[in-house]
Order: sequence, then structure tokens, then C-alpha cells
Amino acid sequence: MGGYSLVNYEYFGPDRLELTTKGVILNSRQSKYPVGNDQWIKNTVRAAEYIGQAGHTLLASLGMNSWEIPLALASINKIPVIVVLWYRPCDAMLFIAEICRRFNLDADAVGIIVPEFDSSRLDRKFWPERDRLAVDLADLVFPVSIRAGGRLDKLIATSQPKVDDRFQTLYDQSRRKRPQYEIRSIYPELVSGNWLVHFTRSNNSAWPGQTETEYYRSVIASGDKYCHSALDALNNITGNSILYGSCKNLKNGFRAIGFTDIGKVDLSKLFRYRPRLVNPGFEPYGIALNKNYAESIGIRPVIYGDEKLYRTLAECDRPFYQNSGRNSHHWESESEWRLAGDLNLDLIPEGALAQVVPDRSYLDKTENQVQGRGAVPVWPLAIE
Repeated sequence: MGGYSLVNYEYFGPDRLELTTKGVILNSRQSKYPVGNDQWIKNTVRAAEYIGQAGHTLLASLGMNSWEIPLALASINKIPVIVVLWYRPCDAMLFIAEICRRFNLDADAVGIIVPEFDSSRLDRKFWPERDRLAVDLADLVFPVSIRAGGRLDKLIATSQPKVDDRFQTLYDQSRRKRPQYEIRSIYPELVSGNWLVHFTRSNNSAWPGQTETEYYRSVIASGDKYCHSALDALNNITGNSILYGSCKNLKNGFRAIGFTDIGKVDLSKLFRYRPRLVNPGFEPYGIALNKNYAESIGIRPVIYGDEKLYRTLAECDRPFYQNSGRNSHHWESESEWRLAGDLNLDLIPEGALAQVVPDRSYLDKTENQVQGRGAVPVWPLAIE
């Protein structure tokens, strides 16, 4: 491949991919919760199919759904793909193997482009360089949904000889209606002090055990309803009988499941909109556990504090540590309890497990059967 004026780079992968015609599909930043009937999704699918049918190689990337959906489409349509990165992985070939696992790709048809300089994978300031490099390396550029006057729009304007706009559509600046919940009169048993609840929320990534390609395939097929809503998350948990621990926001790779001591929180604050998530912090769907049973299996209150406190904790206590927070959000307000690892719902005795939904109108929208254990009660959080 030729040189690039702003970034020196290296290619890793099958040599034959370097010699193919390469196409890139461009979309400006989109909603975190897209649906299959979004025109940018439909046209991205059409563009990928065109690249595949022409026998070209697709240039794709990671970090945003506008880049990852084309990568998933490379898997779905069996298109050779080169992933353009903005950072250097520690081991390029191991990274390719991991990308193949996550997106169900064939290693014989995957390459990566990495910058020669050392950069942090979390440092997004290099994203514009990644975008420019992808466009520079492409023989064909397919703009789809581009914000007028934005960075990609300007980049496309300087690449006109290789731009093919047959799949272009208007950029939709509107965003899907944000979920809002007004919880007033609470189901009495839930606030009796006897229950902990693991609340779900809309998720913009794959479920545990699901590949990214499987997730994006479900997005593409979703029609007008987002496929990984908070209700979908609850049904996924009960359908698999497993509540998986997550290492998100935990230190040192610990995995745990978070629960809320629902009798001790201000629910209006718990379900408030958080701009960083483009979603409420939590939504009123979840798994409720009897507190006595929870304590018997090792679920315990979080230890709130600062980094100094964390360094004094024994190793067995560290999964239960949570920074107290600062400024606009203090984590103590969530009154969190945790279980290290995963939770098998089939092992929970009768009377110690329930499902939670926003109100009575949702009672018939859940899977009230937990695989392997039968019916589980469904409680409305709000009774009015």
C-alpha cells in the first residue's frame, strides 16, 4: 500500500488483501440505539452488498457503530476486510484472532492497518487520523449518512475522484425518543427492606456470550424497535437463566453483579437521564432477590471510599469497592450491593426471586418462565 502524509502505518494479514480494490463505507456519528428501518442502516447494508458482489475488500474499523456495522456486514456477506486502527495492539496477530472471534470472521480474509507511533487505545483524539487514513487507502469511497459541514463531509470533498454517492441519504440529526419513567406509588413488597434489585437498561453492545456480529445482525433485522432495550435485557437474563457478572467500572478486571437496595434509594434519581449514556442510568426492569437469601450466597454491600481506602482492602474485599464519586454524582446514592462472578437463577429457591417491570401494563411482556425452573412472579414497580 502507498504512503500516507500524516500517518506512517504497518499492515498485518494476508498479502493478497493489499493487492485488491478497497472500498470504505462512511457514516457520521449515529444514534447509539439504531433500528433496522433507519435509512443509514439500510443503505450501509446495500453498500456492503455491492462491495462484496464486486469482489472488493472492505475497509472498516472499531469504536463506533458507524464503523462496526460494516465490519459485521463483512462477516455476514463473507467480504474480505482490512480493519484500520488508531492505536497499536501489543500483538497484531493475536489482535486479528480476537477480532475474528468477536465478529465471526475468517482469519484468512482479515488484515489490520496500525499506526507506527505508539498511542493509547482509549485516546480518541486519533480517530480523525484513522478516518483520513481509511479514506486515503480506499480506491472507492461510499458516503451514506454524512453530517453537512462535518469532518467526514470535508474529507469526502477532498477525495471526489473516488467517491461513489449512489448509497447516500440525508443525515438524520434527530434522536430516538429518550425513555422517561415517572415512578410514584411503589409496589409495597419491593420497598419493604427485604429486596435487592438488579436493574437493567438499554444496551448498545452484545449480550454476554453473543458476538458483535450477532448483535448487529439483530439491529439490522429490528424494524422500528430497538433490539437491546431494557426489557429485552431482562428477557435475555431469564431466557438463559444466568445473570452474568461484568467488569465494567470495576478495578483490576474483577467481575461482579450489581444490585440496588431498593428500599433505600430515591428512584426518581436512579432512573434519571444521563447524557454520557444517552439513556437513563437504570430503567425499571430487573431481577429482584430476597435480601436474606442474597446475603447467604455472598451478596454484600459495596464499600464506598477513595483510592487510599482501596489500597488498604484485602484482595477478597476489592471486588466490592466503589469510588464514592464526586461533583454531580455520588455513587452512594445507588445503595449498591454486589455478587462476585455470575448468578444461576435456576438455583434460587422459590419465593426468593421475582422479576420487576415498570407497571401493570408490562406484566404480559416478560418471559415469566425462567429456563430450568418454571414460573417466576412478575411485579410492577409502580402500582398506579
